[in-house]
Amino acid sequence: MPCRYTRPERLIGSAGRECLDHFILIGEAHLRRMLKAYASHYKPIRTHLSLNEDAPIFRPAQAVGDIVAIRLLGGLHHDYVRV
Repeated sequence: MPCRYTRPERLIGSAGRECLDHFILIGEAHLRRMLKAYASHYKPIRTHLSLNEDAPIFRPAQAVGDIVAIRLLGGLHHDYVRV
């Protein structure tokens, strides 16, 4: 069965579920800051099913080093890297 949602509808749904549903927004400026922060996580870092659960920006596998969590969106999401 084909997907009945368009890409913008899927993005809006993801932004709501993964970001906006977890915050109390205090105005338009706050909403814009949250959406900008989410977009910077969503596009380059977040894994995508259409890319076989890989991120759009290539990152070589790192086997050595300590794993560090980078907080995104106030700790709602994290990006894990080795240092």
